[in-house]
Amino acid sequence: MYSNIAEFTLDQNRLLELSTKVFVYSMPVCIIITFLVYLLIFSLRRKSLLQALSLNKIKLSTVLLAIGFTICFYPIIAILADILSKAFPTSSFNEIQDSFDNMFKISTFFSVLYICILGPIMEEIMTRGLIFNEMKTNTNYLIAILVQAIFFGFMHLNIVQGIYAFVLGVVYGLFRENFNSLIIVITCHIVHNSYPILLEYLPKHITSNDFIMNTALIISGVFLVVFSILLFFDWKKNYKTKHVYIS
Repeated sequence: MYSNIAEFTLDQNRLLELSTKVFVYSMPVCIIITFLVYLLIFSLRRKSLLQALSLNKIKLSTVLLAIGFTICFYPIIAILADILSKAFPTSSFNEIQDSFDNMFKISTFFSVLYICILGPIMEEIMTRGLIFNEMKTNTNYLIAILVQAIFFGFMHLNIVQGIYAFVLGVVYGLFRENFNSLIIVITCHIVHNSYPILLEYLPKHITSNDFIMNTALIISGVFLVVFSILLFFDWKKNYKTKHVYIS
């Protein structure tokens, strides 16, 4: 038994730190093992995993336009997340954010590796890769986009992240379908997850200044429209009549 509340709290904190360490150091290994399992399953089915994932070549200019779109789209997702977190105060969203903060305190390298690289890659392989491929084989592509987006939302295990992940899932699903390559959505996902980490390195007097942040939001909105138009014309010119782009 614990002699006092302080001792009990300290023990809880140690347990939380230990569980976070296990998560941080084990996730990269689990992700790699999962990918190898996928590879084995497709080998046994005598099907190509790479073909199912549609890792087709894509123009560098298209990827750069998608990156610009993702950077400008992030503030909208951040605003949506803020609105949802106030609408659902009992959600586990804040606890998850705190757990990510603890991850970075334990190991910045492994946290960045998981959040910015391995996590996005494996989530895209699962949703816009395997699930989208299987659904599109048996149904309409719009249904395939919605199903993989819903699954992507459920993967985040809380209502706040689930809703805005669904929105991202629909956008990424449209990219996956229209540009016929998982490469573009993997890139967008990596940029999206890296964005808030990079913002942490901005001086606090900038991020805490409402005028600067509101101005940046307006500029992002304008450029979001610009990048959307450019992506549309790029798709119309280079991808609309071609199922697979060969560079």
